[in-house]
Formats: sequence, C-alpha cells, structure tokens
Amino acid sequence: MSTFHGNPSKKKDFYDFKTMEEDLGIRFHPSVIEYFNSYWFADLDGFINDHYIKLESVLPKADIESYSNTLRGYKNNHNNKLENIPLGIEGNGLIVVVDNEDGSVKLEDFERNTFEVISESIEQLITTLRLKR
Repeated sequence: MSTFHGNPSKKKDFYDFKTMEEDLGIRFHPSVIEYFNSYWFADLDGFINDHYIKLESVLPKADIESYSNTLRGYKNNHNNKLENIPLGIEGNGLIVVVDNEDGSVKLEDFERNTFEVISESIEQLITTLRLKR
C-alpha cells in the first residue's frame, strides 16, 4: 500500500502536453500523460523491494513549466535525448524514470550509467508501493 499525503482527488483540468512535446522534440509514453492527468496529490511515496520511492506530486497550482525545466535539464545531461522520463527520486539518490518506449519504470544510477527495472508500468509501481520496508 502506497502513501498518499492528503486525499487524492480526480482531476477535472488536464495538462496539454503537445507544446511540451514539440519543445522537447519527443512524444511522451501515454502512461506519463495519464499520471499527470488522472489525480491531484501532494506526495506519493513508499517502498518497492528495498527502495524508498518518492514520485512527482501533481498539484492544482503546480506549474507544469517547472516540470518542463526538469525535463530539459535531464535531456541536457543525457546527450540531448529523452529515452527515459524522470518521475521521482529514490532514497539513495537514484532517479526514478519511465522508459519512454515501453512504459517500464526503472531506477537510474546516473554516475554508473545503469538502469534497474523495478516495475512494468507506473500503475503497477503505484499499486505495489508499501508503507514499510
């Protein structure tokens, strides 16, 4: 069971990702768009295996431009490519990313240039996060 801080509520206003996709020169995996357009929530975190995971919040007043800037920085640090989309952080500083081709969720160790698949999808990750290790 994952931890939602505050009650998640179904979104009625949706982010349009077309402009961001054009600016970044990519098409987002549909699961990333669904993640940001399904519910409002402040924090979503928990454990999977022995990893503490904290995912991006989705808040009514949050500026999607801030997330766009995060993506630009990630792209600049990855040879100007967005093969993976950052979606959160792991307790030891690894980056939680979504594979932009198949939607799997991975932990990225940027310094070692390694990836570990931790879930087949964002939905599966969220439903399998636990409160305790």
